[in-house]
Amino acid sequence: MNMTLDVNDLRVAVTVLSFFAFAGIWVWAWSRKNAAGFAEAAQLPFVDEEAVAEERAAAPGRPKQGPTLSEGRSSYPATGELS
Repeated sequence: MNMTLDVNDLRVAVTVLSFFAFAGIWVWAWSRKNAAGFAEAAQLPFVDEEAVAEERAAAPGRPKQGPTLSEGRSSYPATGELS
């Protein structure tokens, strides 16, 4: 029996491996173990940033977050000149 590998055999192997990788990722993504984390991540665009900042500041052992540019405070002087 003469077995030679052809480029098409490589293509078949890559296709089959890709299918199993896709199926594995799909099972992982839909597992009940990950559902809570994904549900929380899905709500992130709707979260109030100020409430999150207050929760972070109240959490023990976490550094307080300084002012951000969205709060209207910039690290540049009001005159626009750099020192």
